Amino acid sequence: MSGIATLKFKEKGESHLIQAVIANISLQGTGLYSYDSIKVRKCVSITINFISLNGEIRTDSVEGRVIFKKKIGKTYFIGIQFHEEINAKNQPSLFDHIQGTITWDV
Repeated sequence: MSGIATLKFKEKGESHLIQAVIANISLQGTGLYSYDSIKVRKCVSITINFISLNGEIRTDSVEGRVIFKKKIGKTYFIGIQFHEEINAKNQPSLFDHIQGTITWDV
């Protein structure tokens, strides 16, 4: 999957944003690469911008919790488990993409 994720979360009462590149994604969670660190167990709102199977740029949002973080050189690999599985109702474009369904806009 080609895409970028923006993680939004609160830390000490302040809002923070982290940009990350999507390494992998499933209906239950995602793996991301970022130059910025985030604490394990931190709850995040994720906006995912990706290129759909038909070449369109799509955006969907999902909530989750950081369950894993590993530093690799200057980059962090971050694992996030979604609070609720991605589904056709709440994240239609992302659900179609993960399921391999092409939805053409006409």
